[in-house]
Amino acid sequence: MQTPLSLLVFISLVKNSLSLSEVDQECVNRRTNRESFNNDELLGKWYRIVHFNPAMNSSSEFCKRVTFTKANQDDISRYKAKYYRQTVPYNLDDNPVLVKDTSGLCDGMLVGYKRAKFFVMDPNIHAFLPEGYSAQVYIPLSDKFVLFYECRLRRIMIDLLSRDKHPSENELKAVIAKVRDLKYMPQARFCALPKAPEYFEIEL
Repeated sequence: MQTPLSLLVFISLVKNSLSLSEVDQECVNRRTNRESFNNDELLGKWYRIVHFNPAMNSSSEFCKRVTFTKANQDDISRYKAKYYRQTVPYNLDDNPVLVKDTSGLCDGMLVGYKRAKFFVMDPNIHAFLPEGYSAQVYIPLSDKFVLFYECRLRRIMIDLLSRDKHPSENELKAVIAKVRDLKYMPQARFCALPKAPEYFEIEL
């Protein structure tokens, strides 16, 4: 029995919508992004200390916190129940950790053993990611600092995560200097310590 053309077109559209875009594929296959990075290294609480963005150049006391916890079998089963019918480029059993983001972004699960990983949206959330997942990159700079960016944003916006809520300015300058391209990018500083009040001698 011959498969109807309309069904073939539908299957093709669904397959394409769930497969990696060219931008994501290039990002995932980048040589440096194929280096190993275990998700266990991310476990715990992190702060988005610096946001590199051409449109931002400011500082704020506001803190954006991201927490990574080990996923248990119940967590994995919950995600599989939602996404098991999809043909996807990731495996939910590959080193899964749960992501809790207080910056207004959606929560989910991070999987993968390389720097390039896949973020899978929480099954209870029905927005943000039409495909239900995105390709992300985590680059360790030290035990205390990790760079993070979304592949689809082409490294236009990058976040520096820190285990320390208030790292010193010297620490930040030293770790940013390790990445050549970051030194020239405008940046927004978060979790900044409040400035000491200025006092003036006022004559009335």
